[in-house]
Amino acid sequence: MSQHTLKFSCLLIVIFLGLDLNARVVLPALFADHMVLQRDKPIVVWGEAIYETEVTVTFNDLTEICLVENGRWKTTFPAMPAGGPHKLTVKGSNTILIEDILMGDVFVCGGQSNMEWPLRNVNNAEAELKNTNFPNIRMFTVEQEITDRKTLSLEGAGWAIANEKTVADFSAIGFLTARLLHQEYEVPIGLIDNAWGGTNIMGWMPEEAFANQQSFEKMIQTFKDTHNGESSFRQAKLDYAEQLELSDVGLFQGWSEPEFDKSAWKKINAPGLWETQGFPDKDGFFWLSKKIELKTVPEDKPCKLGLAKIDDDDLSFVNGLLVGSTQGYNETRIYDFFSDHLTEGINEITVRVKDTGGGGGFHGLTSDMFLVCESMDTMTLAGNWSIAEGSVNLPTLSKTYDANAFPTNRYNGMVHPLTPYPIAAYLYYQGESDTWQAKTYETLLQNMIRSYRTAWNDNQLPFVFVQLANFMAQDETPVESDWANLRQAQTAALKLPYTAMVSAIDIGEADDIHPRDKQTVAVRMAASLKRLVYNESLIFDGPPLEKVFTNSFGTLLTFRTSEKGLTVKGNDKKINGFVIETLEGKLIKIPGILQSKSAILLEYTKPFKSIRYLWANNPGDVQVYNEEGFPVNPFKYVSN
Repeated sequence: MSQHTLKFSCLLIVIFLGLDLNARVVLPALFADHMVLQRDKPIVVWGEAIYETEVTVTFNDLTEICLVENGRWKTTFPAMPAGGPHKLTVKGSNTILIEDILMGDVFVCGGQSNMEWPLRNVNNAEAELKNTNFPNIRMFTVEQEITDRKTLSLEGAGWAIANEKTVADFSAIGFLTARLLHQEYEVPIGLIDNAWGGTNIMGWMPEEAFANQQSFEKMIQTFKDTHNGESSFRQAKLDYAEQLELSDVGLFQGWSEPEFDKSAWKKINAPGLWETQGFPDKDGFFWLSKKIELKTVPEDKPCKLGLAKIDDDDLSFVNGLLVGSTQGYNETRIYDFFSDHLTEGINEITVRVKDTGGGGGFHGLTSDMFLVCESMDTMTLAGNWSIAEGSVNLPTLSKTYDANAFPTNRYNGMVHPLTPYPIAAYLYYQGESDTWQAKTYETLLQNMIRSYRTAWNDNQLPFVFVQLANFMAQDETPVESDWANLRQAQTAALKLPYTAMVSAIDIGEADDIHPRDKQTVAVRMAASLKRLVYNESLIFDGPPLEKVFTNSFGTLLTFRTSEKGLTVKGNDKKINGFVIETLEGKLIKIPGILQSKSAILLEYTKPFKSIRYLWANNPGDVQVYNEEGFPVNPFKYVSN
């Protein structure tokens, strides 16, 4: 075969696509109406053909005849600038036509729940949703999958055009970042969301990233040996859900009815997860019930039932009548119904809770548990509830379907299928599930970045990641912190070129691992992308520590800043957040003073082991920024 023929012929794809076998020529789910292809990079098209020996592919008036080998085909078209719309036609014994294709910038949004977090749950969500009508921002969500071997197949519902309806449940950070970039550069933006809440880093990494790491290599081999040939994650979940429903005796015995005798049920305090109140490590179905007495009931008036948050899903009843149901552990439940559901005297509220792992039951704010009707005072529902376990002979889902059980399990079916698809950058928000292993995480994150660049065949692929936000109650005295260690592990990845870290140390919430301020994260992420992708000359992160000097006046820390220097927020001239680790290992808070535009003085003259800044799960108020609004990031300086 000549070089010319090789250039224009399809290349062998050696990994089974697993696509729809009822069609003769098929494309991956990524190839659909409204898709966005990466501008200024070669355009790769691939698929499967069941019977054909060749496939004709036409894009933008260019046509290639692709040879089919072992049922797979692949071809490449020349790079194109931003614009569109274009059409793609793939023809064998059947013809596939894809329309409204735009050339623009494609970003993959990976990680766990803070990347997954939807726009409808951010601060000022109503206003944000009204500003979502951007026809040239397109979105694709990768369906969750677990597989023991790499595949080029993935599931998804196709590309959606950004509007209030389609964006509401899409990644807030992804969309808000895209909106800023689109408004700035007027280039079409494609977003691919493949985040999965609660996941660790090792499942997002390919096998090659674990070379010479025996413990991980052993786990990968165990995964292959035990998972081989099992159903898709979607089918496994469906089968498990059916078996789980059948395990709930409460549903079949009518536990939602007030007439059912609940006198033998145990007591629990709400809000509060049942694992901490006598039901450790319990999943499945639980039923919770509370009786309240109403002296009078207004006639035919609207009412609201507030049940705070429920982990994971619920069916909620008032006197045996279903008034609402919600899926999702972090959704606040408020159900509307009419007062004819109530009666004077004793009323019963019953909630059927489905928990598929981790904590289960009521959680959130006490004030969010209430019953109120028009012309009636609000009644709190916090406090004692009765509880009983509904699941009998609880089914088990194979460990190989545990999203956090094995390395590579999510990469194989959720990241690898994207790698032939050129992108502008990879955006990543993850680490909350790995705070217990910061040192290992430091190695894994850097190996992951390198492996992604290899997989996309792009040594300069920008990788932008979010550092963990402040979280949990503040400690009154300095203590060691897993979250601070993890942030340091994330910072270490900046030694790799074409990386950027987005600080979130000042936008977190003490009582919620999911900060609602995704807007600040998006602004900072967009700044990083303006530098790495759009080659803008601008400040896109906080001032790094440059040097440390100690003399008889104290310890001076200098920072690398622009001419504008450091700024200190607030009226307090003392800068909090600094901790000295003495030679004896004691941790002491030492306030700082802004000494110059680029230096902070600590009044400590003795030798020390380390200086720490914002080194805590939640360090509290952040005071030191540059003029561009980026905070000095947490750090630990170790004395020589």
